[in-house]
Amino acid sequence: MSTYRNISAVNTVNERREMMKKNTTPVKLRDALNNKKLSVTSVKVFIDDIARDYSPDQFAEDLEFLCESGYMANMIDMKFEITSEGGAVDIGRMCPCDAYIVVKMKVADSKDLQKIKEILVDEPEESD
Repeated sequence: MSTYRNISAVNTVNERREMMKKNTTPVKLRDALNNKKLSVTSVKVFIDDIARDYSPDQFAEDLEFLCESGYMANMIDMKFEITSEGGAVDIGRMCPCDAYIVVKMKVADSKDLQKIKEILVDEPEESD
């Protein structure tokens, strides 16, 4: 009985880990959008307790500008989650300020889910 509980607990931890939002970067998000793997359906900007809609086209344009800005683009807190129904990216939610952005996206082909995750996930570079 104890072994069953341990296996069940491990499975639960693994499921939660799989569901946790993962880090990404503006460049990786732009690549997924440019490769037509994802498309932006809505963008909301939250400042203090006020939510404002933001045009998906304007977001794509601003994302492109950000990516071209260089090193600063990699300093932005971006977390994503993807399911077969769609995806979401939180930008700046973990920062200590009262402003963040939530981007909702549609997956072009659910068969590409693993490929999309591979495009988006930001794994830390190994240092020498």
